[in-house]
Amino acid sequence: MHIKHLFSVLFIVLCLSGYGYTETLTIEQALDMAYEHNRDYLKAKKDFEKSKAQIVEARAGALPVISFAGEYNRNWEPSVFVISFDGQPQELKIGTDNSFSAGFNLTQPIYLGGRVGTALKIAKIYKRYSEQQLKAVYNEVRLDIYNRFYGYILAKELVRVAEQSYSLAKANREVVENMVKQGVASEYDLLRARVAESNSLPALIQAKSGVAVSADALKSALGMEFTDEIDPIESFQFTNLDTLVAQPVEYYQSMALERRADLKMLDYSIQMLDKNIGLEKSAYLPSLTFSTNLMWQLQRDDFDLDPDYWVRSINSAFHLQIPIFEGFGRSAKVKQARLDKQQTELSYQQLIDGVKLEVKSAYGDLSEAIERFNSQEETVLMAKEGLRISELRFKNGVGTQLEVMDARTALTQAETNFVNAKHDVIVSLAKFEKSIGIVKPKND
Repeated sequence: MHIKHLFSVLFIVLCLSGYGYTETLTIEQALDMAYEHNRDYLKAKKDFEKSKAQIVEARAGALPVISFAGEYNRNWEPSVFVISFDGQPQELKIGTDNSFSAGFNLTQPIYLGGRVGTALKIAKIYKRYSEQQLKAVYNEVRLDIYNRFYGYILAKELVRVAEQSYSLAKANREVVENMVKQGVASEYDLLRARVAESNSLPALIQAKSGVAVSADALKSALGMEFTDEIDPIESFQFTNLDTLVAQPVEYYQSMALERRADLKMLDYSIQMLDKNIGLEKSAYLPSLTFSTNLMWQLQRDDFDLDPDYWVRSINSAFHLQIPIFEGFGRSAKVKQARLDKQQTELSYQQLIDGVKLEVKSAYGDLSEAIERFNSQEETVLMAKEGLRISELRFKNGVGTQLEVMDARTALTQAETNFVNAKHDVIVSLAKFEKSIGIVKPKND
């Protein structure tokens, strides 16, 4: 009995193992997965962390540097000094066979022509630049996932429409066959019905192929295996859309100029280049540093390192360096720094025009998509009613097969337009939000 029960369990397990597991997926879950795997976003996060370390590095330039040094020197053939004593040359050895030294050195910058302060300001600006870079990449990834996620949903909806069209054509062909048998429809009507059924099949095959391609594109962006099964869930609320386009496009253009991450990045670049001009100019200025040394020295012909033999010394010094002439290299670097800033300022003005055009285009796409969505929902209802009436007329011998085919084609086109309009509204909204710069990373 127990053996039979065991075999039953094994049989059930083997049967269930043949069914794949399908993971339901919302757009929020898809975005979280994408941000965990997208290399551009991960690199931007690393760059942001790097910018924090650069601030610490710049600040370290104003702090003292303490170091320890030790040295051992062996005189294999010591130098000699020759003197004359009673007319006879006498050789005196200079130094010892072994010499040891160890000590600490402290160096404190006092004035470096403003280089440390300027470097610290540049590092802080670069941190803000990296924040905006992270935001820009976040928006790029978000828009890409919206395209792929809702592109997959659109592909599945098109399959549904194509299957419905094929089912309607098939059902109509079966109705016509019965009517021919009853003598209330002609062979020509049956031929037309069969042709319509066959013509709807290629669209279904093409739609199913599009689903597979869209699914693989989404899985690739989410870091999933192509063999994984996913079922995206559409959770978008088609409400308050008209209020978005109630404002004039100029309102959103102004918003974009204030919030766009790429504009802020270029603005920070200009600020850094401006500081870099001052950094290059600091090469004209003198520098002053203070240093002090604490040393212990020992000189012996043997290796007796008794502490009593070591001699301690302490010395301090100020080091002043005044640049006088370096072959016009400094002036050339200052000129290059100014030109770099001017080039970036031109790019900034050019980007402003590009942002305005992008917002205007995204605003127009969203307005058009909302208008199509509002009109197509009613169109689908009318097309369904039209098909119902045409089928009823044909069955009662009042209408024609051509009316039924036209009504079915109209319904298929209306539903295709409707699912495309839904997709376009969602994606156009994501594109519009990116264009005006209102989307921020979750941890911002």
